[in-house]
This record gives sequence, C-alpha cells and structure tokens, in this order.
Amino acid sequence: MSGLDLAVSPYHLATREVPAMLALMLGTGVITLMPRPTQGQTREGVKATIAKAPRYLRLMESWRWCGELWKSGVIRSEFAGQTPADELQGVYETIADDDALAPLRPLTRGAVQRAGESADKALDFIAGDMLRGGPDPGINIPISAALDRFAIRHRLCVVRSGAASVAQRVESKLARKVFSFAVPIMLRAGGGRIELIRNDLAVPLDVLRSAIGGMLDRVDAEQAPAKVDQDRLTKAASAFAKAFDHWAAVNAVGDDENDERITTGYVSISGVVMPGDAVLRSSRAAVRAIQGESRGDIDPLESSRNQLLAIVVREMSVQPA
Repeated sequence: MSGLDLAVSPYHLATREVPAMLALMLGTGVITLMPRPTQGQTREGVKATIAKAPRYLRLMESWRWCGELWKSGVIRSEFAGQTPADELQGVYETIADDDALAPLRPLTRGAVQRAGESADKALDFIAGDMLRGGPDPGINIPISAALDRFAIRHRLCVVRSGAASVAQRVESKLARKVFSFAVPIMLRAGGGRIELIRNDLAVPLDVLRSAIGGMLDRVDAEQAPAKVDQDRLTKAASAFAKAFDHWAAVNAVGDDENDERITTGYVSISGVVMPGDAVLRSSRAAVRAIQGESRGDIDPLESSRNQLLAIVVREMSVQPA
C-alpha cells in the first residue's frame, strides 16, 4: 500500500464528524463520493445543474469549511481516473436483482426505479440527504456500499464511525480487529488549520501512516501482523501524540479561519477487515431486526469474496493512560 489513501463518507464531511477529521489529518489523500454536476463542472454547467438540483448549491456551501483541502488536492472525488459515484449504478442493480436483498428494496424505493430516475433528480435527492446527515437509508445505504466497492477496487482503506445504529452494530460483528491505538486529533477545526498540522507534523504523520500501512499490507496479503508490526505502530502513535501536544498548545487554541472554536481530544482507532459487502449484509439484518423477524443476527448471504480494510474511529471521553 503506497502511502495511506483513505475513503470517507461524504456524510461525515457534511457534518464534520470525527471520521472525517481523522481522515483529513491522517490520510495521504482522502477520497469521497461527491455528486457530479450533470451539466459538467464548468461555471456554466454548475449553474445549469443548480437550477435543476437546488440543494446541490447548499451542499457545496456546507463543505466550505474544508475548502482549503479540496484546493490542495488532499480531498478528491476521483482516484486513478474513476469516481466512487461510478459504482452507484451497480449497487442499485445488485439490490434490485439479488433476491437475498429483497428486504432492502422498500428502503431504496425499489432500486430499479431509483437507478432510472433523471440524473438531476437523483443529484438533488443525494444533496438533500447529505445536508440532513443521512436519515434516508434508501440513499445512504447505496452511497456507503458504492464507496466500499470503490475502496476495494483501488485498495483504499475506508474510515468508519463507531457502532451506533442497529446496522453498524451488526456490521461490527462481521469485522475482525487487526490493530488498535489511540491518538489526539482536532475534533473541530477548519480546513486551513488541518492543512497546517499536516505540514507542521509531516514527519511524525508519515511515520504513523507507514506503520498503519504496513499492518494493512500484511492483512491484504492474508498474513497475520507480527508483534514487531504492532510495536512499530505503538511507537509511531506515541511519538505523534507527543508532537501533537506540543503543536496544539500553540496552534489548536482559539478560533479557526472560519471563526469557530477549535477543539481537541483523543480518539481510539481500530484497524479491521470485513467482507466487501458488509454494508448490504448488515443493512439487511438490521431491517429484519426492526421488523421483528430476527434479533439482528447476521444472515447467511452469499458474501463477496473481496475483503474491505477499514479504520473504525471513536471519540474517547478521557485521555488514555
């Protein structure tokens, strides 16, 4: 794994959740699924798209906080000439065609119909859902599954939040933990301040990325990480934490460039591996649990042979000893 390119949900970017804050600091690059203007990305094309999908403009405005990171190329909506959005059609078709996923069809409003909607209408639906933080599983589930498929295709690591929803708790049962550690991060800060820490702490960040990448490479090669790998990761995390504390005392105080208060805190990070179709499997199990057909057990679906590498991040209430 060259560097540590991470994939993060656009919902986390829209709401500035902890997974986005970690990914933007830690990742060599961060890939997300960004709805594309249907009339092209020129000024005229974007203007024409906004006329048909008015919530797209509001979504772009909600992402201004990380504008510096888009400009510098840290955040991108494409990788190797492809985009995560390219995977959406395949996800809708899978839900529509796979009888095992029939419980998801009412949520996704019938995948065939959603996939056949006009591009402008679909863009407006997606933008509106991101602005609300993702209460519509008919939009949220396919986007998450599409991002996972893209990550598997390009050997990226996905950043997840800790288990909170029924589906996330089910998904956690599918995950096998490979490593864990804790580090301090900025929990709330603008893109300019994140760009600053990436530059100022480039050396300890690179060492930490390399240690994480080494662990993930072993998993990708179906090898068990050795004790020396964990020791290397623990040492790298400790060195970064010390560097962060010194840096934050001067640079993570007061307000950021958007006049919002900067906050810091510790997060726990777990590296896990799970089936490539974990989103669809866990969502199906969650639907059945909500409908009273099961207790959230993982159903024996025909699982993808591909494995997904993920980093699960949780905010900690206290600093680790």
